[in-house]
Amino acid sequence: MMFSISGWVVLYLAFGLVSLWLLGEVFFQYKARLLWRVAAFAAFVTVVMGAMWASVAVIGVGAAGFAVSQTFVTNSYRRGYTEGWTVNRRRPRTGHRSVTPSALWLTDVTAWILPASDRCRYSEEWRSELWDLANAPRRHQIAHALRNMICAWPTRKAVLQGQRRMAGGR
Repeated sequence: MMFSISGWVVLYLAFGLVSLWLLGEVFFQYKARLLWRVAAFAAFVTVVMGAMWASVAVIGVGAAGFAVSQTFVTNSYRRGYTEGWTVNRRRPRTGHRSVTPSALWLTDVTAWILPASDRCRYSEEWRSELWDLANAPRRHQIAHALRNMICAWPTRKAVLQGQRRMAGGR
């Protein structure tokens, strides 16, 4: 039984769509090992090559390889694997706490607004507040550091007034 020209076009368009889907899985799915994702893609390419060569044996080898490697991909995903390589990977938030360097830098710059005698105390306090926000998104940490910066000038004024009162001035 022979395919007509339009049948081949539809078949190769379907092959192209599945290939794009598998390439997307190779580059963007981090919940399976890269080895299994690449193996699934290579096995699918083998199926396509077998179809082009009209070789049932090559199609069979490719289909078997695809079935095995895609099974490993699926099992990794179901088991919750999250350490795979991907392009532009976002790290999972579970157990991984970090403060963005931008927020730390803003906090250090803000501390310089205050008098030298109180800089260390406020810097430590603001840094500890940032670590309380370590699981929050970066934008929240930076927003908190900016709020501290806005409040630093009134804080400076209050600290200086307190120092004057302690010194007996007005």
